[in-house]
Amino acid sequence: MSASNIMLKFGIALTVLGVAALAVVYFQWPRQIPPADLAAQVKREILHDWQGHPIMRFLTIDSIDLAHQGDDDYTGTAEFRLYGQMFKAPIDVKIIGGKAKWRFRPGDEGALICEMGFKGARVFRAYPITDDEAQHFGEAFVHEGIFTDEPTVCLLTRVEGVYQVRLMVKQGVVDDAAALERIRQTGAAVATNVFGGPVNIIMCDDKLATLVVIPP
Repeated sequence: MSASNIMLKFGIALTVLGVAALAVVYFQWPRQIPPADLAAQVKREILHDWQGHPIMRFLTIDSIDLAHQGDDDYTGTAEFRLYGQMFKAPIDVKIIGGKAKWRFRPGDEGALICEMGFKGARVFRAYPITDDEAQHFGEAFVHEGIFTDEPTVCLLTRVEGVYQVRLMVKQGVVDDAAALERIRQTGAAVATNVFGGPVNIIMCDDKLATLVVIPP
């Protein structure tokens, strides 16, 4: 075999090895996903995951801003809107097996939404409502017979200094004058004794759409 043929085969072998090495690097080395593309993907997945939640399904995501922290890790902030209330939550995203895994971290504003139970009522509070406020609110509504063993959902928020009690009620309650008065009086009591500020009682259907508003 001539020297030229040997050199040719050696060159081909090196080329093949080089291509293989590049392929290994391309397919195995962690590849950065553009943060904006990942944020859009995470937003879609969050909204999909929340579809069956009694409260989270009503959240809208205004924005998710992510920054690459190295390898498969990203961190950032998500901005949400819930019935007029705006708040932020720190978010961590990690790429595992080609899929984005996300979780929210409690930040300066606390957890995004917290749940408490009072008989059959699921009471959700959003920052800045505190656990103590939600606890005393729930106890008052149990004491007055508004929360019973019948399942219902209630959301506590505060928008522009006014506390909002979004309460899911069964059909007929909004036409019951005695029931409305009991709810009004209980709302006035918790405004004074629990929240220390004005309270809107917003009675809703099973989709938390507004039926009747009892103002402060």
